[in-house]
Amino acid sequence: MADWTKLFTFTTVTEVTGEAEHERLEEIEVIFGTFERIDANALWKCKNLQRLAMINCSLTQISNLEAVGESLVHLCLSNQNITKMSGLSTLRQLRHLYLQQNRISRIEGLESCRHLRTLWLYDNCLTAVGNLGYCTDLRELWLQYLRKLIVLGQLTFEDENFGSNPIVTHPDYRSLAITTLNQLRQLDGIPIHAEERTTAEDQFFTQTMEFNDQIAELTLAYQQELRSITTRNERGVSHTHTLQQELIQALNDVEACVTAGQSKIQEEKLRQLQLREQHSQLLRDNVTKLQEDICASIKEHFEQEEKALQEEERDYEVMELETMAEQNQALAIAALQNAFPTKIAFQQLLQHMPDYRYIAESFRRPTNQQQEAVYATGHLDDREVDTFTLLEGMAFTRKFCLNLCCCVQSVEISPVVIPSLKPDTTTLKFLGAICC
Repeated sequence: MADWTKLFTFTTVTEVTGEAEHERLEEIEVIFGTFERIDANALWKCKNLQRLAMINCSLTQISNLEAVGESLVHLCLSNQNITKMSGLSTLRQLRHLYLQQNRISRIEGLESCRHLRTLWLYDNCLTAVGNLGYCTDLRELWLQYLRKLIVLGQLTFEDENFGSNPIVTHPDYRSLAITTLNQLRQLDGIPIHAEERTTAEDQFFTQTMEFNDQIAELTLAYQQELRSITTRNERGVSHTHTLQQELIQALNDVEACVTAGQSKIQEEKLRQLQLREQHSQLLRDNVTKLQEDICASIKEHFEQEEKALQEEERDYEVMELETMAEQNQALAIAALQNAFPTKIAFQQLLQHMPDYRYIAESFRRPTNQQQEAVYATGHLDDREVDTFTLLEGMAFTRKFCLNLCCCVQSVEISPVVIPSLKPDTTTLKFLGAICC
């Protein structure tokens, strides 16, 4: 709680409202404080203040309200120690003024409050009602609890010059005024006689009894309704307690279910991670194996292609050799026929002819060293060994050699072509010369 001082200061405004920017304040309310007066700088930043209420704060005077004179509409200073209506001259926009339960003895200071609509002055020390002529817009005036006017003998609420107060239209207005103000001798210019006072008191007593009866009936009805409400409230509390227990149980069940579900989800997550790792490893192994298989297949295919290429190159070499041999054969035949046009230079030997066997016997199969040398060069394979024959280190096709038209011993051959031709070696040299 704030430490109240004797002055209502700028700091007090901040402590009471909790707002450091006083320009934003539109209402200030203080209850149960101890202030003698309002400090001159307390409200100097409250330019937008519309409502100021200070109740039971021990104020002794109304002062220092100039800063809020153009904005203040509602002012409540009830239950104070104020003795004089001062400091109101700057409040030109004031609509509602509450000064009840003070020590004010005179109505004054309202000359500038021409827009005042509500004025509460009950429970004060007023001895006269006046100075309200400036408040032309006044609609509500509270002056009850003025029993301290013990010498009041005349009271007028209806005047032919100033008009009537609306209260005079109430049917019980006169009897209530006579009963309440026992010292009153004249009301609205009409004397009050003892018979009228007795009648008014009897009427007031009767109305009071009726009012008390109504109060008793209302009290009884209220008590019954209160008991009914209490019963319903107790049932509601019991039902609420039951619902609360059910709700707590349901929440516990939900929590247990959620916990179990989270545990299962975690287990499933771990299982899925393990399964994914296994599948990943299996996939990596399969990919590695597939890569190895593909590499092996590519290597095998490459070797096959390379071997096929080598075979094709060998075939090309053989074809080239055959072509060269056929060319040399053709040149030799042409040269012999040209040199010896009247003689037979060559003839085709069939397999059953002796000359064929004689020439075939001149060929010899290759030795093991020669065969290995041929295999090392890659020119022959096992299928071609029987087809080829080696002649003094040179390879010739059997078809070419046996189809070669060659003369026998009785045939004369020009020394230009072959210098000598003997049955054992001449034929071999002759064939070697042709095929080179």
